Amino acid sequence: MFTKLKNIIREESGQSLVLIAVSLVALLGFTSLVTDVGYMYFQKSNLQKAADSAALAGAQDLPNASTAKNTAENYANANGVKKSEITSINPSYQSDPTKIEVKLKRNVSFNFARVLGFTDTDISARAVAQNSQWDGEALPFINLDNKYGAEGTILEGWNKVDPGDKERIHNNDLVISDDNTSIKVKYADGSLMFKKGKDNSINAALDNILKVGRTVYLFSLSNEVIDSGDYNKKGPKELKEGDLIPLEDTVLLECQIIEVEGKIVTLKFMKVYDISTGVFPQGDSSKLVE
Repeated sequence: MFTKLKNIIREESGQSLVLIAVSLVALLGFTSLVTDVGYMYFQKSNLQKAADSAALAGAQDLPNASTAKNTAENYANANGVKKSEITSINPSYQSDPTKIEVKLKRNVSFNFARVLGFTDTDISARAVAQNSQWDGEALPFINLDNKYGAEGTILEGWNKVDPGDKERIHNNDLVISDDNTSIKVKYADGSLMFKKGKDNSINAALDNILKVGRTVYLFSLSNEVIDSGDYNKKGPKELKEGDLIPLEDTVLLECQIIEVEGKIVTLKFMKVYDISTGVFPQGDSSKLVE
């Protein structure tokens, strides 16, 4: 009787040991999930923050591509990213000089998950930021002869377009919004096309844009080019319909609309930007867009 009871206890003890062993494996597996997966997501979060920070910092230097790329790389390094973990930095994402893309990749080693056969994994992060700088919105005119001076200099632009030389930018270099509330100038090809003669297609947009007190941008020949007289009538670069004005001969003037009367717009000059060398009006800040 006692012998049989001892045998039963021995058998149950053996089963308990098996159950304990199985439970330990399950416990270790659960621990690996909690610890290693948690650590992986912690690293993923840090890597994403580094990508975001690098993209935002780099965007501040756009459209200067080389400077933006260096800035983004430095910020990534400052946030604990090794050079080997930077997959790519594209300072002209989708051919847009105002956007930068940052891609990072990091290898994360596992500890407890090794008992389940998992040794490591790769995590990645990506961010796209955009510089909220001036995007080309400007008056459809170009100043050819009125020199800008200190802040407050008064300049004149045209309100309507009639026959004659009205210092116009050609429609081929303009993008007018569908609701006629903005006009953008296409300057990325490195030149502005000149237009002469009557054209009423921009008048509706001008009616919405030309409001007293509004800040606007106006292309102008630089003071040095105006002084040269090259673009004057009978000058060596006298402008004809469709002629191209190289961007390096121009500047962008930030102005405030003082008065709109008849066909003339009175503008107060505030600041000059040499966009041919990459100096653009800046927005409030860069922002993440992807």
